[in-house]
Amino acid sequence: MDAKKIITELKKQYPGKKIILNHPKTPTEIVCEIDPAGKHPQYSSAVVVIDETKPHYHQNSAEIYYVLKGKLELFVEGVRYSLSQERYRVIPPGKVHFAKGKATWVLVYSEPGWLPEDNLEVGKKPKTFLPDLTKVQLLAEDFRLMIDFYQQSLGLTVIQEEVGSAYVEFAIGDASLVITKPDLLPEPVRQKLTENQRRTLIQLRVRDLDSVISFLKEKKVDFYLPLTRYPDRGVESFYIQDPEGNLLEIYSDLE
Repeated sequence: MDAKKIITELKKQYPGKKIILNHPKTPTEIVCEIDPAGKHPQYSSAVVVIDETKPHYHQNSAEIYYVLKGKLELFVEGVRYSLSQERYRVIPPGKVHFAKGKATWVLVYSEPGWLPEDNLEVGKKPKTFLPDLTKVQLLAEDFRLMIDFYQQSLGLTVIQEEVGSAYVEFAIGDASLVITKPDLLPEPVRQKLTENQRRTLIQLRVRDLDSVISFLKEKKVDFYLPLTRYPDRGVESFYIQDPEGNLLEIYSDLE
């Protein structure tokens, strides 16, 4: 990265704007604050020239990375997105992300506006609970009737069906709706199920199970089933229940 050349160009294009280097001598990220949050806390924008950024996340702000010039490799929760000029990606709050480029110019829009205290590096993450909703499972008594309703009456698209097994998965946005039977749940769960819990199971994926467990213990949440590894499913999870008995499985994928 030719920092001197980049700063000269930024000053020419955006006169009077504040320019910040992540390192005074060998920067890998140069930020030009175009429309800072100090003017309006609801949003902010900046042009960022990137060689490489550190893994971090924002507790409150969502961001849009829009590539102005060059190519960018954006990593969000371990998933890589290759962005070329005029391509963009939305990063929700709480998602760990970093980027790599070659003096790549990126317009970064934040809502609410970017604040230093909301820019949190990995390893400094406070105890919190920011799960991804991955699946809602409906535990059916009449399996075929339920499948016909969601497929034929509602027109949902089947994305997975296990032939010979009572399991069908429908697409619903970024998550999925699963119709299955209670007898397909892990044995420890089946043993504890009561009649009013035989309808709904919500599955939430988290990045750090230990921090979530610590967070929930501080909140005095009761654990329905303790942390258990399920190698056949490729997950490690624990279960809690809401005040009306709906089950929530909190899990991380096994590496």
